[in-house]
Amino acid sequence: MQALTSHLSLAGAAGGGLARWRGAIARGNQAFEQADYQQALALYRTALAQAEQLLGACDDIDGALAALVVAHHNLADTWLRLGRDEERGAHLAAAHEILHRVMADNTMPSAWRQGALRHGSVSYAELTRFLATCPGHARARSAHGLNTVAALADQAPH
Repeated sequence: MQALTSHLSLAGAAGGGLARWRGAIARGNQAFEQADYQQALALYRTALAQAEQLLGACDDIDGALAALVVAHHNLADTWLRLGRDEERGAHLAAAHEILHRVMADNTMPSAWRQGALRHGSVSYAELTRFLATCPGHARARSAHGLNTVAALADQAPH
């Protein structure tokens, strides 16, 4: 969780949406560090809702996509602390599924689709780690099997 948020250069990102997201994530991280997991869940859910509103509507494409991935992964980390693998896997899968949908959406600008590909490598790695310990999680297995190459095939001129 901390590693993902610390390497993101969102501090200077323009737009109130990312600023609100940063605030919710920071408060969620504080609750997480204090082992107040119910409060962390609530704040990370708020951050996720804010990140979802940024998809396709923010000038900082990498910031918006990172916000979505970080919110889902922070929720997954919190569910891990609570011993709830089903919910943890669902959030890891959801992050990857959304990125895959952005990659496959021909109506999205190419920059968004390429950004989703870059962030998809992070979500794929997290799914891989999760499946090493929870191989029976059906949604995570399904998300892990999404075909990135096929999603991007329509980007190239025919």
